[in-house]
Formats: sequence, C-alpha cells, structure tokens
Amino acid sequence: MTFACAIKTCLTKYADFRGVASRSEYWYFILFTILVGLVLDTIDRVVFPLAKDASLPEQLMQASGPFGTIGSILLLVPMLTAMVRRMRDAGFSAHWLWLALAPLAILIVSLVIGSQAISPDEFETQSGWLSFLALLAPSVLAFAAVNLFYFVVTLLKSKAPAKAAATEQIQDQTGTTA
Repeated sequence: MTFACAIKTCLTKYADFRGVASRSEYWYFILFTILVGLVLDTIDRVVFPLAKDASLPEQLMQASGPFGTIGSILLLVPMLTAMVRRMRDAGFSAHWLWLALAPLAILIVSLVIGSQAISPDEFETQSGWLSFLALLAPSVLAFAAVNLFYFVVTLLKSKAPAKAAATEQIQDQTGTTA
C-alpha cells in the first residue's frame, strides 16, 4: 500500500471500526498524522509567537495552539479506528485499547494516596518534590509499558493475509476457488 492510498483509506474509513488494517496502512497513517501535527504546530508558532523573554522550558511546555488542537481533534477518530483495525489484523481484540486507561487509574490512585502522605509545606524542600515524583513513577512506567505493548502489537504480522494467500494458491492450482 502506498502512502497516499493509506491516507485515503484511513480517512474514508474514518468511523469504520470493522475490518483490518495492514501494517503499511497503519504506519503510513501514523506518519501522516505526525507530519500534519508538525505542520500545524509550525503554523501555530508563526501565527502565535511566544514572547521574546520566554525561557526555553516555557517554550517547550507551551500547549499546542488552535491549529494543532483542531488538527488533533479531527484526526483522533481516524487514528482510533486505524488502531482498532490494525489490532484486529494482528490477531488482538479491540478491547485491548482499554488498557490505555490503566496508567490514568494508577495516577489517580497514586495522587489520592500521596495527597494524604505529603503536606503542601513539603513542596518547598527537595525531598518533598522527590516524594511527589516517586508517586508519579508507577504511572509513568505503566504508560511506557502500555505504549510498548501497542507498538509491538502494531508491528506483528497480519493474521488475515495467510488465509487469502492459501486461497490464491488453491485457485492457481485448480483454476477455481475452494
């Protein structure tokens, strides 16, 4: 599948959670969304420049501008449908996408427990900030693990083409389909 064909397929099937998506279709669409995001964020930076006295950390932490936000919202559903179709093609259920909520649940539990253990006065010291970062560590690790799982799943070979290839071989040998 070509780059343009993958984009066309994913955008025309923007709300179609049925079917499968090949590796090339999925990864070309991921590349497309990254490129669109870079272009829109560049437009945001040109149209809405930062103040000249802003430091580098402030520049890096700036939220996306309106063009980048609108682009992300418009590409959210096609990205989700492509991911569902790719997971199905790799032999996994779409229900595995619920796993993405695990880091959020861990974060909430960590913050609830930590809010009782750390007083606001402790944030003035370095040990208070280290305690806060230690509370975030399980959530960050879970986020990394979940994303690594999704990355590996999307790299797996397709399960569906094996059936199609076997049917084509039978058709070539006999002249008819089985």
